[in-house]
Amino acid sequence: MDEILGHIHSIYGETFASLEAEYLSGSPRCQYQLDICDPMAAETVEGSWSVSLAASCRDPDFYGSDAGDAALFAAQRTVEIVDGGVYRLRIELELVLSPGGQPTVSQMILTRCGGCDVQFVKFFRGADVEVVLEPGLYTFELLPAGDSVMKLELEVVHGSGVP
Repeated sequence: MDEILGHIHSIYGETFASLEAEYLSGSPRCQYQLDICDPMAAETVEGSWSVSLAASCRDPDFYGSDAGDAALFAAQRTVEIVDGGVYRLRIELELVLSPGGQPTVSQMILTRCGGCDVQFVKFFRGADVEVVLEPGLYTFELLPAGDSVMKLELEVVHGSGVP
C-alpha cells in the first residue's frame, strides 16, 4: 500500500489523502463520465452535423474486444451544441445477422455531459426523431451489432428550444 501511495504522490505531486479530501469536498457525483464527454475531442455543431462510420473492429475509430463468437465494439463522438433548440436526429443502422442467422440490431446511446442537474442518457435503435438539446456537450456512443455502416445526422429544426 505504501508503494501505491508513493506512486500517487510522485505522479500528482500531492498525497492521496489531499487528493481524496479535494474530491470529497466537491458536489455529489451522480454518474461518472470518465470514458466519454471529452471536451478536447468535441466537434462543434452549428446548424447541422453528420458522421458516417464503417463499423469494424479493425477500424481505429472503434474500440472493444473479441469474445470469440461475438465481437463487442463501439465508437463515440462528442459534440458541442452551440445553439440550443429542437434538432432532428437521424440514425441509420444496418441490420446484421448473427452467426446463427438471427437478426441483431445496432444501437446508439446519447449522453448529455455535465453535472447531475443536466445529465441524461437516451438509447436509440435507429431513429428519425426530434430532440431538444440545450447548449453544451453530448456524446454519441455507436454500438454496432457487427461489421456494418452507421450514419448519424443532427440538423437544427427550431433554434432556442422553441418549436
